[in-house]
Amino acid sequence: MSKTSFIIAIFALVSLIFVGLTQSTPLVPLEKRFSGTGAVAYCDFGDKVTGRFTWTNIPGNKCRVMGQFNTGLESPDVNEYSFFLEDDKETKVHDLTEEIASQIHINPPGNDSFQRNNCGRLN
Repeated sequence: MSKTSFIIAIFALVSLIFVGLTQSTPLVPLEKRFSGTGAVAYCDFGDKVTGRFTWTNIPGNKCRVMGQFNTGLESPDVNEYSFFLEDDKETKVHDLTEEIASQIHINPPGNDSFQRNNCGRLN
């Protein structure tokens, strides 16, 4: 009888562990888990132009974008450049030229750091 009780106890333990592991998985879709305050997206440049830009959701339904180009900007005239976001299919999804060009100073080969709040939300 004790051997049967032991087998039942092991079966119950394994069943409880299995149920616990499967029920602890969040039911919130991945897109929503990473779209609230504190969500971060970034873009690294590593070809002719190097640097990094970071977008962070901040309180008040706002977004903060920060970035800097380290190399690759050959002309000090910011009007010679355009800044835009592309999706994974290389389709332009957002033109940032006006926002970035109005706030950066280019000192070839790079620029001073850039920060702007209230640029929309990461979705």
